[in-house]
Amino acid sequence: MASIYVVLEEPSTAESKIILQQFEDLGVCQFRRFLKGAETLDSIFNDILNVVISSLPIEDMTGSN
Repeated sequence: MASIYVVLEEPSTAESKIILQQFEDLGVCQFRRFLKGAETLDSIFNDILNVVISSLPIEDMTGSN
């Protein structure tokens, strides 16, 4: 699990801590947290990753992005 790379898009600090702690408990060592959808999309298109977790409401994104 240490080689899995997780990207988390979650504006809530409390929610992020809970989610990332669960991944750490599973042995995941590589993760990045983003606050905005545009940053997350940039990472998705430019990084090699295994899992993307996103909150449903993303303030800076609309259905047209």
